[in-house]
Amino acid sequence: MQNTRLQLLLERSPLTDEDRYNISRIFAILSSDRQSALLSDWNWYITRFVTIRDQLLEEESRRFLQWLQTIDMILDQATQREIEKQKQLDHHKRQIRSELEATVAYDQMQRLRKVKELQNIGR
Repeated sequence: MQNTRLQLLLERSPLTDEDRYNISRIFAILSSDRQSALLSDWNWYITRFVTIRDQLLEEESRRFLQWLQTIDMILDQATQREIEKQKQLDHHKRQIRSELEATVAYDQMQRLRKVKELQNIGR
């Protein structure tokens, strides 16, 4: 009788199938007095159960969102480090190119000076 009443109450409750199954399993091992007390105060228990479940889900969602925000922040920092690293690399490449161009220009000036010296010697 109580088990049938419990099934009816569970079917009408805003619970998931998993929650209904777990409650019926727990109900089966309770003493008769405890089963009667549960059924007589069903609305209070079910309201309390749903409230606690919703609070837990909300907290879990909040933690998940914080976790996503942390990951997003870490990714932003990693991206910024990569940008800075690329800027430094580009600056270093420009500096090397500038030094190389200066070296080539100096070498060309030295060759030109030697050519002029050879021309002056030949006169």
